[in-house]
Amino acid sequence: MFSFGSAAQENLAAYKYILVPKQYEFQKGPDSYQINSLHKFLFEKAGFETLFTDELYPEDLVKERCLALTSKIVSNPSMFKTRFTVELYDCYNKLVYAGPAGTSKIKDYTKAYNQTLRRAMAELIEAGHVYDPTGSIKNELSAKAAVKDTLMAVTEVAASKIQPAIKVDQQTKEEIKPAAQKTTIKEAATDELKPVKEEVAIAAIAESEEKADKVELQQVAQESAPSIEGTYVIDLWGRCNIVKKGNGYAVVGGDEDFEFATISTTSNPSIFMMKKTGFKQVQLLELTAEGNIKIDTADGFKTYKKHK
Repeated sequence: MFSFGSAAQENLAAYKYILVPKQYEFQKGPDSYQINSLHKFLFEKAGFETLFTDELYPEDLVKERCLALTSKIVSNPSMFKTRFTVELYDCYNKLVYAGPAGTSKIKDYTKAYNQTLRRAMAELIEAGHVYDPTGSIKNELSAKAAVKDTLMAVTEVAASKIQPAIKVDQQTKEEIKPAAQKTTIKEAATDELKPVKEEVAIAAIAESEEKADKVELQQVAQESAPSIEGTYVIDLWGRCNIVKKGNGYAVVGGDEDFEFATISTTSNPSIFMMKKTGFKQVQLLELTAEGNIKIDTADGFKTYKKHK
């Protein structure tokens, strides 16, 4: 398996970008269960420059589409397991990389998908990615692969010599025990408690992973969300700017940069509360994926586009 991984990394070094679709074939909607946002985050963690397929492309990618690979998640679940395999395709739709499968037995879909995708991406994250169109790191990767293969071979030889000794030692211990020895009450109780301890340990690991997932997914949402700061033309105030102010924002404009309103953040990075200067009532404000804002008015939501 490692040899295949090494060859794959040599191939991947020639690619600068990863394009992540907003929806894979097995999903019922865009970014359902935050799978796509997490996938983009994990590729970035592995060292790739990563974009959603509907984002604006950098100039070098516009000129040379083959600088990017497109990701795909193949879902092949069983009755008791969620199973993902990550694949990468080049600009000719040729398969360049197929990673090891990640699996999870967790029943909750959100947690299962999260854990499965992390396990499927573990190889790429561990290997790390360095963009190198010249191929100068190829020899270095091959050398590392050779060293690791050698260490694995040495370990296997050592293990083959140690194993018979362990078996003999275990056999000797069994012969020393009396044939009619009975299990004590304490030993029986310990055996009964083992499954309980294992369940507690599994639950603790799952809880720890869930907490880590929430933190990282919040970071993903913050990093992928557009900024509310910018210039807008709003009916009441004309051309004005939304600027950072303390923990929130302010809407300023006019000849003297008058503060027309303040904007407060919420737990949702795309939802805000706006309060006009001199008024007590607040209005709901939504930041769209395109960077525009939607303000809840008496006549319904009105959309105002961000100006450059």
